[in-house]
Amino acid sequence: MLRQPLWQDSAPDWLRAVWSQFANSSLAIEHGFQPWIQWYEALASLDEGKPPRWVFSDALALRIATRPDEWWNRPAKEVNADIADWLREETASGDRPNPQEELSQALDALPAQQPAPYLFDWRNGRMEVLPPDALPEDGGIAQDYLDETREKADDLLEALARSNTDPTIARKVGRLREVLTERAADLRPALVDSRSISVERLAKALDNPQDAAEMPSRILADLGDLADTARRLCNCLPALWQREAERLANGLTPDSASDLLHHLDALRDGIKDADIIGPDVQAAFDTLSEDSAEPDAEDLRRRRIAMFGLTARNLLTTLLHATKGSATELVRFAKDVRKELRPEMVKGTAKLMIGTGVSITAAYLFVTLLAPTTGIAKYFPDIDRIVRILEAMKAGEGKPPTPPPGGEPPLSPRTPPPAGRSGPTRPA
Repeated sequence: MLRQPLWQDSAPDWLRAVWSQFANSSLAIEHGFQPWIQWYEALASLDEGKPPRWVFSDALALRIATRPDEWWNRPAKEVNADIADWLREETASGDRPNPQEELSQALDALPAQQPAPYLFDWRNGRMEVLPPDALPEDGGIAQDYLDETREKADDLLEALARSNTDPTIARKVGRLREVLTERAADLRPALVDSRSISVERLAKALDNPQDAAEMPSRILADLGDLADTARRLCNCLPALWQREAERLANGLTPDSASDLLHHLDALRDGIKDADIIGPDVQAAFDTLSEDSAEPDAEDLRRRRIAMFGLTARNLLTTLLHATKGSATELVRFAKDVRKELRPEMVKGTAKLMIGTGVSITAAYLFVTLLAPTTGIAKYFPDIDRIVRILEAMKAGEGKPPTPPPGGEPPLSPRTPPPAGRSGPTRPA
């Protein structure tokens, strides 16, 4: 019975929706239900067209099924921790299926990038930010609202510079103005929306008799007008990523949000100056990190961290998709890499490896970033499955993996290439 699929046909849509909410909830994450989530998703065939898979070996299934009542009566977190440890032991001892085969299956099942503030792609051997593509070239009505919002923000900033008002007002208006590009087609909807919310809440907070008596009436009126126009602009922009951000944000507690941000910032530091990561990607992570650190209401803070998390998921997904066909290297690096990783390892070694091809370099970079990735992947089951396979193979001590020999030492992407040799391009 344990090997039988849970649904004869594909899982119904209502189940997929309910299951996704549970699998990504703080309850499931904080109590360590990942082994059971992987088991159910494998047997339920939640991915259409994919046959049922087996996660627990026969020996492990028997070990779990024959536990005494006192073992099962413990807190769920302790029970699940034991099962997770047994899964790691099986992989390390070789009792489970070939890890390379298991990893290849997980990579094949990895979905494409999802809606998020930023998406990425490879250009001339380096990861770059994809330009926004959700708006037509002329921007339509969005362009009109953008022009109005830019003008109103500029006028308000000039008025604030001449007044003796709280500098917080100018700072929040200025941050909104920073992301208002000249063309609507170049806007980053997530950033515009996030910073518009800050201005809206500020305008609402100042709408009281005391502030009305102390502040110039024109500034209060212009602030409210700017907030309204910015919201109309946001309503013209794509909203696909917003549903996903809200879902993730709603599953975060204040503590889990802080923990996620800690790992996201560590990932940002880990990719800094890595030569296969373009400067636009690093700048995007810096922007999201700064926004997430902004002091604000807790719900807005969680939402910004969720936006950061969705972008990190896309970066990790892009790295992993590049490693398809290089599961051997992922396995080899994971077995050799030490548990405590320093971001500095990424910079030098990845630079030496860039001449060996994106696939192998991406594999090395991903494994080197396992420490921060582990704290991020638990919110994204498809990536978490891959991370758990790699984590289970990590050696306790040892030197960093030795990169494969390459050809001539590559040039840094920031060094102009010789004549006749094209270098990486930035997105338009």
